[in-house]
Amino acid sequence: MSDYLKGFSMPLKIIMVVVAGLIAVMIIISIVSTNIGGVENMANNTTQGGFI
Repeated sequence: MSDYLKGFSMPLKIIMVVVAGLIAVMIIISIVSTNIGGVENMANNTTQGGFI
């Protein structure tokens, strides 16, 4: 029984870490984009990148 629980808890931990990482990345991106000047600046960056 304990072996089964160990085998199940490992992927569960990985999933939790991945989800936590994604949430952290989303928070960081939102903070950075608001500091830079939001969506307009991001749109300008993508258009400049397209021309380059």
